[in-house]
Amino acid sequence: MPAHAAGATIAAAVASALAQTWTRLEVVVAADDELDYRVVLAASGIRDPRLVFTRTERPRSGPARARNQAAAASAGDYLAPLDADDRWHPEKLARLIPLARRHGLAADNVRTLSAAGEEIGTALPRRTAPAMLDRSGLAALDCPLFPLIRRDLFAPGYDERLGVAEDVAANIAFIARAGGAMPVLAEPLTDYVQSPASLCNRPGSWRQFEAAYRRIIADVAGEHSPSLADAARLLAVLVEKRERNRRFGAAAEAEPGLSFQDFAARQRS
Repeated sequence: MPAHAAGATIAAAVASALAQTWTRLEVVVAADDELDYRVVLAASGIRDPRLVFTRTERPRSGPARARNQAAAASAGDYLAPLDADDRWHPEKLARLIPLARRHGLAADNVRTLSAAGEEIGTALPRRTAPAMLDRSGLAALDCPLFPLIRRDLFAPGYDERLGVAEDVAANIAFIARAGGAMPVLAEPLTDYVQSPASLCNRPGSWRQFEAAYRRIIADVAGEHSPSLADAARLLAVLVEKRERNRRFGAAAEAEPGLSFQDFAARQRS
C-alpha cells in the first residue's frame, strides 16, 4: 500500500485488508510523505501484528517507488496492490489465490465508487463466469484492475520513470510474464473510490497521463520478442487510450471537478 497524504482514508483501506477471510497475510504500508502511519492507524484503533511499515528514501518519490518499496519489505509468496483510499471485500484474497496459483496472477472486476459511496460502474460488464484477459483487453479498460500476482512474476516491479499510469504499464508486463492472459472474476471484490484528492483526479492530471502514455507506447513499440504477438494490437489500444485521455482533458477543462471515471461512464452511456 503506497501512502501519501492518506491520513483521512488509510484506516478504512487497511481495515478492509485485515478483515480478509484469508488471514495468512501482511499489510505493508509504504509512506511517501512525512506521516507516521503506525500512529495514524493506532489513533483509529488499528493495531495488528500483521502490519508492516516502511517508507521511501525521500517524500514524494511517487507511487511506483512506494509500491516497489512495499514489495521489497514484504515476505509473502503473492503480492496484491491496495491504494490507501480503496477497499477490499472480505473474500478477495480467498477467491483470487487459487486462480493465481494456477495462472500466476488473477484479478477481480473492480467497482468504481464516488466519494459519496455511489456506484459509478465496474471495469467489465458483470458476467457469470471468469474471463481471460490479454494485454490489449486490459489496456482497453477505463477502470484499473488490481491483480494478485505471484512473487516470481513481479520483478522488476513498477516503472519508477512513470509518475502516473505505472499500474497500467506494470499490469501489461505482469500479463506478458504470465503467458499472455489473466483470469478476471466477474464479481467486484475491490472498491475503487474516486476521491477528489486522488492523483488521477487532480486538476490537469490528464497532462501527466499524456506523458506517461507516450512513454508506455514507446516501450511497447520497441518490443522485439516473438512471444508477444499481440504487440501491434496492444499498441493500437494504447494510442486510443491516449486519445481518450486527451478528450477527458478537454472535458475537464470545460467542467472543473470532473473525474475520469465520471467522464468514462458518460461515454459508455
